[in-house]
Amino acid sequence: MQPLADVADLRRLTGAAWADESAAAAALAAASGQVRTYCGWAITAESNVTAVVDSDGGRVVTIPCLHVTAVHSVTAGGSPVTDHEWSASGVLFRRAGWPAGMRAVSVVYSGGHTDTPPELIAVVCGLASRLTVPAGVASWSVGAQTVTYNSEAAPGLATVEQAVLDRYRIYGS
Repeated sequence: MQPLADVADLRRLTGAAWADESAAAAALAAASGQVRTYCGWAITAESNVTAVVDSDGGRVVTIPCLHVTAVHSVTAGGSPVTDHEWSASGVLFRRAGWPAGMRAVSVVYSGGHTDTPPELIAVVCGLASRLTVPAGVASWSVGAQTVTYNSEAAPGLATVEQAVLDRYRIYGS
């Protein structure tokens, strides 16, 4: 899966010059993975993804995608289901209800954003830029050996970044 941002985005948004482009790409891949894990879905466009979901026997099941563009097929209990409706937010509604059970419904769908939203690119680049700095170090310089510490500079997601990502997060995933 492609990172949510590229090396050009990283240079543009952080102003940092990465001597090793492969290290920058690796940091972007790691940061993208952290963002996707936090959000609970791929975020970028995917085609013909199969999701197998649990059902409590109600009229609604959800698939792990907050930007569904197509639902290709649905099966429940091994039988095809065509009497359903779906929303872009990953909700599938069936008036007759879904069968109850673990892994009761299988959905083949396409979804995700064609272009990564700009605020996600910024989060990924910020996180990637911190992955190569020792935890707690906000900045350092070699001449005169200056080191500045900041708890928000740790490699994990900062509170402000989590607030941005919460808009794209699937809770309970």
